[in-house]
Amino acid sequence: GDNYNFGKIPFGKAVTYDVEIKNISKDTIKIENVQAGCGCTTPEWKPGPYAPGETFKVKVGFNGATKGAFSKVVTMYFSGGLSKVITFSGETYDVPADAAPAGPAQKMKPAGTK
Repeated sequence: GDNYNFGKIPFGKAVTYDVEIKNISKDTIKIENVQAGCGCTTPEWKPGPYAPGETFKVKVGFNGATKGAFSKVVTMYFSGGLSKVITFSGETYDVPADAAPAGPAQKMKPAGTK
């Protein structure tokens, strides 16, 4: 199957990847189903039909909720009994708390003052 690398992404940050697929069969095909290996991966697709030689995209989203290195599998099922397995890998890293965008500034009064 094909392997796509998300590279390093912040932990908990959702990312999406457009996978380009070419119909290399001699027949017009439809996507019947796209199954993600876990709930953290969300594929989006249009069923088609796709003519022979036609290129189309499947969008795969990953929610970034795996700590450290990850490898996720997405299996596509096409009409005519064809299938394709795609692997996504990458690594999440911790974002330091002080690097997170701050909310509105809060003015704190020193304790004991009125």
